Amino acid sequence: MRALSYSGTVLWLLAAALVAGCGGPTLYDVKGQIVRNGQPLPAGPKTILEVVLHPLEPNAEDGGMTSFPAEVESYTEGTFLVRQIPAGQYKVSLRQYDPFGPDKLKEAYLESNTPLRVEIRGPEPIKVDLAQSG
Repeated sequence: MRALSYSGTVLWLLAAALVAGCGGPTLYDVKGQIVRNGQPLPAGPKTILEVVLHPLEPNAEDGGMTSFPAEVESYTEGTFLVRQIPAGQYKVSLRQYDPFGPDKLKEAYLESNTPLRVEIRGPEPIKVDLAQSG
């Protein structure tokens, strides 16, 4: 009887620990758009756009992710999707170029020097306006 009671207690404690340990940050799929003065960033038919969000404070709860690359949905509209990103403050790095050409944004928005910032609060869309970067 005692062994059964002990194993029942152990199972209950394991279940409670698993439920408590399954937490972590809520992750969102967030759509966004790159604009300049409210208009989509101009792009040609072969233009490549790279968008990456970098947490200002990496969080151990999300595995210490240091970047969240976006999937560009429309190069001509500057729209993108970032999957499975936790809420928080991020800097945005961008590159825009034609194949084998230089960065059309003149490397002004690389991870090391980008002034662009966004806040992810949930699944709401975000807009990144290059005119706001000073």
